[in-house]
Amino acid sequence: MNQPEPLAEAGRDEIIAVHRVAGLSDAVFAIAMTLLVLELRVPEMPRNVAEGELLGALLELAPVATAFVWTFLLSSLFWYLQARQLQLIARLERPMVVVNLVTLMMVALLPFSAALQGRHPENAVAGMAYFGNMAAISLALLIHWRMALNYGALEKAEDHPDVVRLSNTMPVYPLASIVALLAALIGPVASTIAFIGTIGVFSTWQRFRSRRAA
Repeated sequence: MNQPEPLAEAGRDEIIAVHRVAGLSDAVFAIAMTLLVLELRVPEMPRNVAEGELLGALLELAPVATAFVWTFLLSSLFWYLQARQLQLIARLERPMVVVNLVTLMMVALLPFSAALQGRHPENAVAGMAYFGNMAAISLALLIHWRMALNYGALEKAEDHPDVVRLSNTMPVYPLASIVALLAALIGPVASTIAFIGTIGVFSTWQRFRSRRAA
């Protein structure tokens, strides 16, 4: 009976099944995105409260509700980007798994950073912490993708349209988050405009470059 070679066996030990990481990632994202809503608490008011008072109390939740919606949308975007990566990756080397775990740690922080932003929407420190969290997640996702390319861990060739499209997309979100982090020194509106504007400018530049290349 043939015994597996030690080196071959060791090589297999370095590789983690993609579906294991995908399952853990889905669970962490699902829990973090669900916990976001816990910051939206029903106002403590008498049962026979006047309509105007109840409406006023609900309007006071606007910053928290805005943070919830904005964070849920960004969380959905990060989940999608990671899911697309894992769909294109054939195997995960150990360093890639470590980067994935760092990404999930930052995802688990989202309820905290969203609550901080919602409770202190005009505070520059809260805004910088919030977009710092976004920058950490998006940068970790970018590093993970670059590692997959460097390890040759993809199922498709690097010039495949799906791979090229994702490679062109990944850098924009760390850049937009860092710009928004700096803009948070001005205010929450400035940071939001900076984030969306950076993505818009980057996407326009990418389309222009693609047309010129064609």
